[in-house]
Amino acid sequence: MQNYRRLIVWRKAHTVALAVHRLTERWPTKSNLSLIGQLRRAGLSVPANIAEGCAKSSDRDFARFVQIAIGSTVELEYHLEFAADVGPAAEVRLGCASGLHCRGPSHAGRARETVENQSSIRLNAVG
Repeated sequence: MQNYRRLIVWRKAHTVALAVHRLTERWPTKSNLSLIGQLRRAGLSVPANIAEGCAKSSDRDFARFVQIAIGSTVELEYHLEFAADVGPAAEVRLGCASGLHCRGPSHAGRARETVENQSSIRLNAVG
């Protein structure tokens, strides 16, 4: 078991989750409530699954939770893409609200790549 807060990938995923939350706080909730909820859940799922995987005793269990986190980054990426297409996230095309240098859905894609790269580094180091 390792402290998830020490993982760079968890820190980046946490930053993405905060950025998604801040971004959606500015959207009108009346017409976007379900989309806001989906975005926030997918954003929170990534660091939460990394953290939960760190609490597991085997590399196999850790890898399973990393795969779930990777799936959540793909889900988040799609929801951001959808939001950019339907309107509430026009600002996503201009960059993230958190001050991160990103462009819309590609930021979630980079988060997915980071999760994949960091998890393989940990599994290789342990195994």
